[in-house]
Amino acid sequence: MNMDLCWRGLAVVAVALGLALIACDRMAAQQAGPLGRLHWGADSRTGTAWTDTSLARAWSAGYDPALAAGNAAVTDWVDSGKSFSTVPQIFIAGYLPGDPRYDASLNALHQMKMLVPLALCARACAPDLRSRAQRSANQGVFAWMHAYAQPTGNPIDESGLLPLLLATDLLQSTWSVPQRAEAATWLKLFLASSDHYWQTVLNGPNNTPYSNFESWRLMLALLAAKIDGQQSNMAALTVLWHRQLTANLGTDGRTFDLRRRGSLHYQTYDLEPMLWVKLFVPEVFSQQEDELVLRAVMYLKPYVQGQQTYIEFAHPDPALGAPIAFDRTRRDAGLPGYQLKNWNPEDARLLLHLAGTAYPAVASWNVQDREAAYPDMVRLIVRLRR
Repeated sequence: MNMDLCWRGLAVVAVALGLALIACDRMAAQQAGPLGRLHWGADSRTGTAWTDTSLARAWSAGYDPALAAGNAAVTDWVDSGKSFSTVPQIFIAGYLPGDPRYDASLNALHQMKMLVPLALCARACAPDLRSRAQRSANQGVFAWMHAYAQPTGNPIDESGLLPLLLATDLLQSTWSVPQRAEAATWLKLFLASSDHYWQTVLNGPNNTPYSNFESWRLMLALLAAKIDGQQSNMAALTVLWHRQLTANLGTDGRTFDLRRRGSLHYQTYDLEPMLWVKLFVPEVFSQQEDELVLRAVMYLKPYVQGQQTYIEFAHPDPALGAPIAFDRTRRDAGLPGYQLKNWNPEDARLLLHLAGTAYPAVASWNVQDREAAYPDMVRLIVRLRR
């Protein structure tokens, strides 16, 4: 009987210790510095936003494949002594693969994705690797800000700068005052060029301000304004964001670009920037807008699962505008996806991977997602929200 009481007493102590550890985790998370001004998700154990302390604890545990892969990628990068390539101007919109300017831009932007694992590691890895990751990430961020000193505001070209914005958010609390000032100057220039592009091109007489161009532009601008702490700019951009979602997303689940161009590729291309905003600046979404985005993602379900097929660009709506000449140019150049053939569901993999973290209704049927195939940047971002 006494032994039974002893075991019960030990059990009570174990439970108490467990609760105390959870409470300590919560207190530590509240006391440690946040990862950035953007929404980086929450620690599922404590329910509190990730901090450098709580992420370091999770990272060191090594139990998560995405974190382990990120650690390995960072180690390989810093051990190799690589530095980031840059370009002074991005040539993506209106250019074709094979053009040296396009290829150089695409290669540099693809390499830029490594900034995010490096920046996360700079906040959370073991101390010896952390310092090396921070040096490499700082080199990449400021090399890009120096090289790309004259942003154009073209959102299709500059959509590839998303990793630069995310790394800036993660790193700026670790920078010196002059470094933070330099980054703030670049962010303000980036936002000014975005506004100029909208005023002169997207909102001009020959374009539609609610196409995928504006979705991408506002995504970049909202993240940049939030990172820079520009509350007044955030307020103005949020008004435009509400207008864009209302105009672009139909109640039947179709986006404006799907209807205009007759392309499920552009359904996904319209939705991707909306998902990035949902993940990093969720406060700008109303419940109604959330429902519209979810409905548009769910519109893809029968095509992804093979229950229906869709011939790309075969049935555009002429009432919404003239055909896009560059779609024909890409078709004539033989680019896959523009050949009046069935849409390939692989085109939606990234979108669905992101959407599954925001909408359980998507995660419930997107069960064949091959997470290991994604860049480490994407895998880490999704991991922080699980």
